[in-house]
Amino acid sequence: MSDEVIQTIAKVAGLAGISIALVFYIFRSIIKKKIFPMLTKAQAYKIINTIILSTVVIALVGIAAWVYTSQQSSPSLNGSNSDSNVSTPVTKRKLSLNGVIRNKETKQPIEGIIVRLSAHSIESKPSDSKGVFHINDTIETNRVEVDINVNNKKYYPFNGTFDVDNKQIIIALKQKG
Repeated sequence: MSDEVIQTIAKVAGLAGISIALVFYIFRSIIKKKIFPMLTKAQAYKIINTIILSTVVIALVGIAAWVYTSQQSSPSLNGSNSDSNVSTPVTKRKLSLNGVIRNKETKQPIEGIIVRLSAHSIESKPSDSKGVFHINDTIETNRVEVDINVNNKKYYPFNGTFDVDNKQIIIALKQKG
């Protein structure tokens, strides 16, 4: 196995990828050997069957390890880490989002578009003739980002996540039809 192949596998799939690749190359070299004509059908069957079952077991162990580690490291629904009883405090944060809404193709400003914060019942007034919108409100959150969505019958829906400290948001909407 060349160094380039190992590096590529390691970058994409990590240690598990390297393990699977090594098993693949070992089994491939066993199958390439010219021993099968010397074996009985039963012996050849046992070797191939063992290779297939070993591959399935390694794959299942890899999947189980991935599920276990992803559950251990992912935050629970309340925003706290599942390994810890310490949660991130929810604080009130003054939110001041300003932005421009433009047509994705023509780059022209779009008037009359309402921007909504997904997790809150907060929305902007319709954008003005220059496409400018403002959201000034106080929200309770432990996040430094907000999810924004825009729905308008003339444009495809837009969903995006923006830093709450972002001073100028630009939203490009693609026109329907």
